[in-house]
Amino acid sequence: MSAVAETEPTTTTSARAATNTAAWDVERAQIDASARTPVLVFFFSALAWLLIATIYNFIATIKLSSPGFFADAPQLSYGRVVPAANIAFNYGWASLAGMGVALWLMARLCRVQIRIPRSWWPGRCFWNVGLFLGVIGVLSGWSRTFWQHRSREHGASARLVWIMFVGYLFVGTWGAIIYRMRKTTTVFISVWYLLGAFFWFPWLFVTLQLADLPCRKCRG
Repeated sequence: MSAVAETEPTTTTSARAATNTAAWDVERAQIDASARTPVLVFFFSALAWLLIATIYNFIATIKLSSPGFFADAPQLSYGRVVPAANIAFNYGWASLAGMGVALWLMARLCRVQIRIPRSWWPGRCFWNVGLFLGVIGVLSGWSRTFWQHRSREHGASARLVWIMFVGYLFVGTWGAIIYRMRKTTTVFISVWYLLGAFFWFPWLFVTLQLADLPCRKCRG
């Protein structure tokens, strides 16, 4: 009887652990399924911008050894292609891929399913539209009129970039909502980093815009 009594708690604990593991596997699969569509949309958009940035960098590399390459197309001059490639890479590939990863991590770590996947689409659309118009503006030679940063290679369109900022507000707001709806009592440190990034970027963006206003007035 004593041997049976000693093994019974161990068996019960193992059964509970197996049940909890199975329940977590099911919940994790549901969370991943709910985040699948918006995350893939962000990733595919990021890959498209990576392809564009690669093409522009390829053209710029050829122009270093063959200046006559596309010499009759002012939109593809070296001074325009390099900034356009950097903008497409930084704000297209890196930013959109980061948003997709942040979305998935917040949903997984907070154990929250994304109930309305299409609610993320306005953010992606505004961001891509603003980025597309900014790249077209740089290639068309509008950089002197619309340039935002003092760096000509890594800047973005000062007026059109506000469209991207509106798109990011959708992403950042939903990131905060996921954190508010979290099911875990213990918050991972990575969640704090992600939540801080959701608010840190707009703060830097607004500060940069306000700090650059006197410079734009002088240039105007």
